[in-house]
Amino acid sequence: MRLIIGGDLVPTSENEDLFRDGNLEGIFGDTLDIIRGADRVIVNMELALTESDNAISKIGPNIKAHPDCINAYKKLGITDVMLANNHSVDFGEKGIRDTIELLENAGIGYTGFGENDTLSRALYFIEGEGKKIAIVNVCEHEYTYALSNRLGANPYDPYKTMADIRLAKSQADFVIVIFHGGKEYCPYPSPRLDGMFKEMVDNGADVVLTQHSHCIGCYKTYQGAHILHGQGNFVFNWKNMPEVWNTALVVELNITDKIGIKFHPIQMKGAGIER
Repeated sequence: MRLIIGGDLVPTSENEDLFRDGNLEGIFGDTLDIIRGADRVIVNMELALTESDNAISKIGPNIKAHPDCINAYKKLGITDVMLANNHSVDFGEKGIRDTIELLENAGIGYTGFGENDTLSRALYFIEGEGKKIAIVNVCEHEYTYALSNRLGANPYDPYKTMADIRLAKSQADFVIVIFHGGKEYCPYPSPRLDGMFKEMVDNGADVVLTQHSHCIGCYKTYQGAHILHGQGNFVFNWKNMPEVWNTALVVELNITDKIGIKFHPIQMKGAGIER
């Protein structure tokens, strides 16, 4: 079973027309060679696909793109998207419900989000070649996290998240944790995150991938598990960003009786990306 996991897949003014037209060559260039043939293609969807102008009040940008951008997601063969991040509710309930409706109509699965903080923790499984994989998608507490009476992203909790990983491990062959948090543009983990990710492995995680830093981070193995402290973006082309913004890793997981990992370096250039 071959999984391709990308970081933030976000249409911007640099390439929104390409996304709406489904112009994969214009966006992904020769990285299509990596993606094609994968059993699952998994990305972080760090925006709303909506025409709503009802932006929430927050520090930092509110990110959205035209709903027609789903055309590129479908044509690329995206199978699963992660919604536990700090931009999924940038345009309020209307924006996220528009996004989820587009995903459901396209047959794209999603996780890391729910009507409240309990439902946002729902376990998510993918299966293939006789293996069952659990994905736990969780984010730090920013503007989008779910509460008992508010829809939102799956919030990290030092007790509940570890319990979710243990439960996932009891029901699956392997557990992948995709964590959205940490310090932007910093390739090194804080002692807090380093300890947190080791604890995730001790509770059953086989792979821990970190997103949100927008740069490539350190990699280590711990107790036979893979930990990547920063994957970087996938396609998130913005002008005048730090240089580290433009380089990233596409993660390839080859799953048999164990998990093999490969990193494919990519860089953003112009309106798209290249190897």
